[in-house]
Amino acid sequence: MKTLGIDVCSGFCSVAIVGGDILLAMKHEPMTRGHAERLAPMVVEVLADASISAVDLDGIAVTTGPGSFTGARLGVSFARGLAMAVDVPAVGVSIFEALAPEGGGLIVLDGKQGTFLVQRCSENRILTGEPVECDVAAAINAVPANAAIQVTGPAGQEFLTKVPHEFRQRAVFIAFDPVTSDHIARIGAEKIKRGQTALPAPLYLRPPDAKPQAVVALT
Repeated sequence: MKTLGIDVCSGFCSVAIVGGDILLAMKHEPMTRGHAERLAPMVVEVLADASISAVDLDGIAVTTGPGSFTGARLGVSFARGLAMAVDVPAVGVSIFEALAPEGGGLIVLDGKQGTFLVQRCSENRILTGEPVECDVAAAINAVPANAAIQVTGPAGQEFLTKVPHEFRQRAVFIAFDPVTSDHIARIGAEKIKRGQTALPAPLYLRPPDAKPQAVVALT
């Protein structure tokens, strides 16, 4: 099964093709802007590197967020459009799914406004409940009292510096690998095999920072 993985919402433009457990081709470039111009050419380059065409794909997986609002919209739109063109499933993979640790725990991302984006997952790496934007106290309240807990994610260590001592004593930080498109492709391939083929949609946990300008009435 050949799966195209796309990530343009976590500070990179990253595209990969995997066939089963084998990485066939990948390009991964740090990027804060310019994704719209780079994504399509990068997909063409990766297809060429893998010596296949788009019609040879069996599925497409794309990160849905949380992350860059523009990146999430771009990646999801591109994946859905390409999937429709070549008649294959397109699936979404959240950053939380990509970071979910074995054994379960809390996945913590930076909320950028003094808050954290938190998602719980079970021992089999299945996300439980809904992701939330919250402060430290609210995140701790979501964890069973006196239970050992794993914490991971880009903001996991910062989170642990701010929690009460009692919580920190029973928490363990789990190292994680950065989210890359080959990992997204592998998760997406498994979702497609399980029949989880709902169309991807951006995952937003808060409104965008940019606000429309106020309308001034002309007299």
